[in-house]
Amino acid sequence: MAQPARNRGRIGSGATTRARIIGAATDLFARDGYEGTTVRAIAARCHITDPALYYHFRSKREILDAIWRNAPAEVVPVEHESSLSREGLVNDIEERFYAWTRSVALLRVLLGQVLRGDERATDFRRDLLERFRAGRLPSAQEIYGARGEIVLETVFQAVSGVLYDTVFQHGDTFQEVVNQDSFRRRLRRIIDQALPCPPFANER
Repeated sequence: MAQPARNRGRIGSGATTRARIIGAATDLFARDGYEGTTVRAIAARCHITDPALYYHFRSKREILDAIWRNAPAEVVPVEHESSLSREGLVNDIEERFYAWTRSVALLRVLLGQVLRGDERATDFRRDLLERFRAGRLPSAQEIYGARGEIVLETVFQAVSGVLYDTVFQHGDTFQEVVNQDSFRRRLRRIIDQALPCPPFANER
């Protein structure tokens, strides 16, 4: 293994350099794929030497694992302290969608690795889904009663499908597409249809 380069090719603090490496790797994995990206390419993107990169990460695999551990906070669902109304749930799900559009490189890496059968990527995706469910199921059950779980699963699958399909279809124009007013209106309609107004609320 390459020895640490302590005086040449290192920039900023250790935490700052690690963050730069993770960010560069995310962009390159999203563009060229994990297999198609070399450690040398990641180092060059950060303007550091290969040994400087190995000072922080022992391998390309270790960098990939660090991407999951350092995912932006906004893409990790949180549990709400109080119940959400139906409108609040609609807004929350829309916000979850757009949080991922702001981390599209991470999303592309995640989808690519899941499709390749990467267990750690699959575990990361599963953890996100479990957090999403845990944080919103009480509200869904409050609104829809016994139907809450299936309603929540339906809206998750619908919105995830839109997100994944848009990533695969539009590539470099993804950001432009998802920020169009027509797209926002379509997404809102999909969420509204998956989260219907509950005429059966009294059945709870």
